[in-house]
This record gives sequence, structure tokens and C-alpha cells, in this order.
Amino acid sequence: MGQPREHGLALALGGGEIPPLEMAGAFGALANGGLYTSPYAIRRIEDRQGNVLYDVGIAGATTSATTVQSVRAEHAYLLTSILSDNNARLAEFGQDNLLN
Repeated sequence: MGQPREHGLALALGGGEIPPLEMAGAFGALANGGLYTSPYAIRRIEDRQGNVLYDVGIAGATTSATTVQSVRAEHAYLLTSILSDNNARLAEFGQDNLLN
């Protein structure tokens, strides 16, 4: 992924490369009160006897979930409220839209 300085001022919305997993992590932080948890695809693997072969929470796992307060909880609440406001979307999506 390119560094922010490489894009310059002419960067259009959606013009920079951001993997979907990173976008999910960013929006997940807003939904989680500003607490960012690094996204991961597989949380736990067990064999047929129930022995844990891999767990994100276990130290030494190849992928460990990191948690950081990336946005103040008050700001995350405001952003989530704005994004979920159907009246703010009326002009673009109409009254009975799929986002409602």
C-alpha cells in the first residue's frame, strides 16, 4: 500500500488502495466505541479431539489481535450516529432504502 504522501492533494475519494480487511477494521472501531482491534480471518483452530492448534488470543500465535483506543468514544458515537441517520440520507437514497 502506498504511503499517504505518495498520493498528493489530487487523491479522489476511493482512489487510494485500501484492502477491504483494513476498511472493516476502521468501521469496526467506530462500532466498538473507538476501540480498534486488528482484524483477522481465523480466530481459532481445533483438531477433532478439541485440542487448540491456533488461537489469536494465545501468545506466540502467528497473528495476534491488537487493541488500541484509536478514536475517542464520544467521537465514535457521533460518527456512528451520523452514519445511521436515515433522514440525512433521504436526498440520496429516498425514504425506504436498503440502508434503513
